[in-house]
Amino acid sequence: MSTDGMEEIIKEFIVEAKELIDGVEQNLITLEKNPNDMDVLNEIFRSIHTIKGAAGFLAFEEVIEVTHSAEDLLNELRKGNFPVTPDIM
Repeated sequence: MSTDGMEEIIKEFIVEAKELIDGVEQNLITLEKNPNDMDVLNEIFRSIHTIKGAAGFLAFEEVIEVTHSAEDLLNELRKGNFPVTPDIM
């Protein structure tokens, strides 16, 4: 792939990741107010998972590591192993 092509893919990743992160931020606020809202928790998980997948395609190892850790925590919350608290959010 050409350098220009890769730069375009990276730019698209950044735009999409920013949009997803903005959504996650809003959903975290919503979840803090409604800690039992599993739909919001699942939406946060899906957004993080999407970022991780795109980062994997681009071999952005640090992003993969951070999003993987976030997924692990979100999975524990989804399973009910930990309560959703302001400290976790």
